[in-house]
Amino acid sequence: MNFGKRIGSFILVLSLITGLLYLKPSDKVYAAAPTSTITMDNTLLRIGSTSKVTFTFSEAVQGLDYGDLTVPNGTLTAPVSSDGGITWTATLTPDLDITDATNVITLNNGGVMNQDRTVGVGITTSNNYEVYTARPKATIVVADTTLTIGKTSQVTITFSEAVTGFTLADLAVTNGTIHNLATDDNITYTAELTPTVGMTAAINKITLDNMGVMNQGGNEGIGTTDSNNFAIDTVRPTAMIVVADAALTVGKTSEVTFTFSEAVTGFTSDDLTVANGTLGAVSSSDGGISWTAILTPTVGITNGTNNITLNNTGINDVAGNAGTGTTDSNNYAVYTAQPTATIVVADTTLTSGKTSVVTITFSEAVSGFDNADLTVANGTLSAVQSSDGGVTWTATLTPQANVSKSFNVITLQNNGVSNGAGNAGQGITESNPYSVFTVQPVQTTSPSSPSGPMAPIDNTVTSTTGKITIPLGKSGVVSLGKEIQISIPAGDPLKN
Repeated sequence: MNFGKRIGSFILVLSLITGLLYLKPSDKVYAAAPTSTITMDNTLLRIGSTSKVTFTFSEAVQGLDYGDLTVPNGTLTAPVSSDGGITWTATLTPDLDITDATNVITLNNGGVMNQDRTVGVGITTSNNYEVYTARPKATIVVADTTLTIGKTSQVTITFSEAVTGFTLADLAVTNGTIHNLATDDNITYTAELTPTVGMTAAINKITLDNMGVMNQGGNEGIGTTDSNNFAIDTVRPTAMIVVADAALTVGKTSEVTFTFSEAVTGFTSDDLTVANGTLGAVSSSDGGISWTAILTPTVGITNGTNNITLNNTGINDVAGNAGTGTTDSNNYAVYTAQPTATIVVADTTLTSGKTSVVTITFSEAVSGFDNADLTVANGTLSAVQSSDGGVTWTATLTPQANVSKSFNVITLQNNGVSNGAGNAGQGITESNPYSVFTVQPVQTTSPSSPSGPMAPIDNTVTSTTGKITIPLGKSGVVSLGKEIQISIPAGDPLKN
């Protein structure tokens, strides 16, 4: 029985095979699976460029669409055919910001079929294409971000790839100049930044015009690139000096104000030269911009042209910039000389009926001088007068009657006179000594002489040197200074 079942099964399979062969037309020839080629007409794609892509099949196909394609670094329009499905075309647009030299389009042939509905087999790749759509980019680094007088900074410009066409003309510098551009690889460039002189600015930058550079793919940069910020202070501090009181006389002082263009350090009195005066220590209450000190004029000076001179190199601003040159204050006059005087009595031996011219000569013109300032020993003085503006004064000395004194002086109280600056004199001034002998001699009558008044006869010999020679029959007075006076009566023998 088992053998019979096996024979039956074999007959059934044979019948099925025969039936299938009978259903297939004996006169039909079936084609192989369709094949394809992919060709690009532009294999170097840059910014703004595209490429026509042609898909050529071995026979007309259907079902070709974007889903059957792999397109690296680009996008492809939907393929279209104008010849019934053998030749298809599309446009490839490269992606932006790409640098890739190896790219192919890949077709999955299993996505298409021929007219007999035979599907393709395997994959087809295009010829290679390059995509250079990356624009060059840059970074700019200023190494020293605080630039003062005499300082420079290295600047480093680093590109994303090697570039050409880059020059200093592509750089704009705020408040500075850039020079010495150099590179070893066309990727990293260095240059030197020098700040502008006389500038204070906290916000500055270097700006690159990226359109001035090009990468190896021929793409220009776009837009601009800014460096990090850097500060510039290349302004030297300057000063103004004001002496408040420009006319200094005896006993007066003046405040002096030093105003700088900015806060400074290192300023001391050692940085100052003061004409005909001394200056106290300088001090500031506002952080170093305004400083004050007290000026005291030198005694005994008459000078209308004076100033205080600052050596600016001794000061620095906060950035470390030193001043330069010197600064002078406004002019001030120093009139601290007090008037002095000499008094000369022309005739130093005054007897009855005689007078003498007295000349009072001051060191400079004075005012306020009158006879009340004078003490006249054993005499009277006429009103003092000046004919030269107050320098030289004269008067007439008349001796007092009935005086016999060999040492006399005229004394001036100097504080009663003032010079043009208002300075009063100091102390006293004495004249040269003069003698006054105005005592009348005693009258005698003798029988042989007629009676009547006799003219006074001055028989006294005087000396103020301490030495005297007295002739026979005369009296004498010898003096030495005010305190020593010796009288010698008449009738003594001739003696020294």
